[in-house]
Amino acid sequence: MAVVSIEITLDITAPPFNVSALLDGVNYGLRVEYNARDASWFLSLSSADGDLLVGSQPLIENWPLLSRHKATAVGMPQGGLYLVGSALIYSEAA
Repeated sequence: MAVVSIEITLDITAPPFNVSALLDGVNYGLRVEYNARDASWFLSLSSADGDLLVGSQPLIENWPLLSRHKATAVGMPQGGLYLVGSALIYSEAA
């Protein structure tokens, strides 16, 4: 089982940012942004074509971020994505 670690900047003064990541052998776009009103970080996940798969998922440390979306969204990565400190950690499905 492969593990991918994506370092992200959790600085509330930073503008929203996008990164691309290879998850389960497929390219995905990840957008991370801070919402001052909620005082929370949020993640959006898009396909390589730019189709939104998950929008504004709260980043909760050590919580399976994509688990509730896997059954309903076509094209979702099947592994687990977690926030650990300032990194998004993805472990591929077995």
